[in-house]
Amino acid sequence: MPFAWAFGERMFYLLGVALILLGSIGLLVGTEQIARASAVGSGLVMAALVLVYALGVFARPPRDPAAAKVVSAD
Repeated sequence: MPFAWAFGERMFYLLGVALILLGSIGLLVGTEQIARASAVGSGLVMAALVLVYALGVFARPPRDPAAAKVVSAD
């Protein structure tokens, strides 16, 4: 969650919540297998969210449609 507060990116909020939930499940259930599965699941969730972020799914649309136009160097 500190990254979400520092950078203000929506992806970090989702990632932080997902990792907190998975980590809490691993801690609260307490078995070794669940803890390992929770750790692996956290890594998979993180990799998936970073991939989705890199593909631009979390990109915010521009506020001004004219700002989205590419200005030519002519």
